[in-house]
Amino acid sequence: MKTYDFSRGASSVQRALFALWGIVQLVVSSIAFQRGGFAHGLWVLFFGLAAFCAAIFIVYRFNRQRVSIGDVGIVIEMGPTRARAVAWNLVRRIERTGSSVVISLNSGDEVHLLDLVPVGPERADGVDALWEDMRARAEARNVPFDLR
Repeated sequence: MKTYDFSRGASSVQRALFALWGIVQLVVSSIAFQRGGFAHGLWVLFFGLAAFCAAIFIVYRFNRQRVSIGDVGIVIEMGPTRARAVAWNLVRRIERTGSSVVISLNSGDEVHLLDLVPVGPERADGVDALWEDMRARAEARNVPFDLR
């Protein structure tokens, strides 16, 4: 199974919120040290650090965008939800428009892979490589595809 990663890093807004959260956490924990004593201040500091670390993993999950293609089907991981697997025998049509791919299913549902922009110079042709791999596997299973 070949995996194509289109995950993005944290945006500047997310970075600013984390910087603000870090500063507020330091102020709140120093106030807790002064007013509540050492144990209370240490508890507030530990809880704030744990929440900060958990939030970093949550932001990573929000920015996640991976597509895996194999002989059995396509696995799509986008956002905080779990991966969605689509078997090739359930795919009715595959369409590409620019940097987006739409997978139409036999049930009438559509899976949209929007704004697939590779990150970094070494993955500049990531969408093209994904499309070529998807097209080759679709041709092998007589799934129609369209490039617009």
